[in-house]
Order: sequence, then structure tokens, then C-alpha cells
Amino acid sequence: MKQDGAIPVLFPPVWAPPEVGRHGGYGGYYDAMDVAFRKSRESIEALARRAGLAIVRVPLDTLKGSMFVDFCHLNLEGETIKARYVADAIMPLVEQLKLSGRFAAVLHPQPLCGVP
Repeated sequence: MKQDGAIPVLFPPVWAPPEVGRHGGYGGYYDAMDVAFRKSRESIEALARRAGLAIVRVPLDTLKGSMFVDFCHLNLEGETIKARYVADAIMPLVEQLKLSGRFAAVLHPQPLCGVP
């Protein structure tokens, strides 16, 4: 991707808080799933540091338990919040590509999901 002039962006997963995970049908599996998601996030962040890649982090306490439809998928409200974090992180990178001359023009996107 870098050889093609792209800017790779890594996005660690988000997952449901304990009150959702333990009572949302995951029961005894919650602790193991929580460890797996934390290790995945740590691995992605370590890769980003080693390779100098952009990373988009959504703070785990940003999303309320009521926004999760299962252990790691969000409803529209949660996806909208996640999309704002992604847009806020990606637009400066797109502008960087524009200034470098690699893009002829950058179109300014419409609001995500109809939310300004």
C-alpha cells in the first residue's frame, strides 16, 4: 500500500463493556473474549508504532453499552460515533495527500449518516 502512495490506516476493534458482555448471552465466555479483543487491540497498536502507520482509536468508554447489538457490533448511534472518529482521523490524511500532489482534488464529504 505504501509503495502505491496510499496511507494505511489501522482501526483496532471496539467491544461491549462487561455489563453487556456478561449478560448478553456470552456468560462464561466474556472474560476470554475480552482478553482476545484487548490482545488484538494491543497487537494492532504495536504494528502501527513499528511501521509508522496511522491509527484510529475510539476510546472504549466513548460507546455506551446500550449502543451494542452484540459483543462487537453497534447500532446506528454507535456506528455514527465511530464514523466521526474515523472521519476526524482520515480527513487530515486525505488533505496531506492532496497537498503532496498525489490527488488532483479532494471532495469534501457530506455529513456521515445524515449527521452534521
